[in-house]
Amino acid sequence: LCSARSPADGSARVDRRGSLPARFHDQCSSGTTQSAAVNTTYIALNVGQTTVTLPAVYAVGDIIRLIGSTANVAGWIVTAAAGDTAIYNGSTTSAGGTLTSSALAGQTVELICDVANTSWVVFATVNTTLTTA
Repeated sequence: LCSARSPADGSARVDRRGSLPARFHDQCSSGTTQSAAVNTTYIALNVGQTTVTLPAVYAVGDIIRLIGSTANVAGWIVTAAAGDTAIYNGSTTSAGGTLTSSALAGQTVELICDVANTSWVVFATVNTTLTTA
């Protein structure tokens, strides 16, 4: 279910920058904590609130996706690395701050790096209400 995979037709995927192959890996997270790696989609399976900690080393254009499964009824927290920030809808977290979803299943977020090793921007959300801290 959560192994790395490519399109069914075998074609190469192209990332949003249009030049490099997109290399996303899917990973199920059954616990309540997860250290994130770039260009990975995490599927939170735990019924409890799941905390995903963003990496400290990342490049402009790196992406992390988080999907709260239908079992993830307590939602999730995304924590920036020490000294780093994330911005959502004009609100920036404190250094090493958090983005917290409401306690509902099926919430998703996609973050993209805008400044290497410094900050993330929420690029997309689905069915999600976020609080920054």
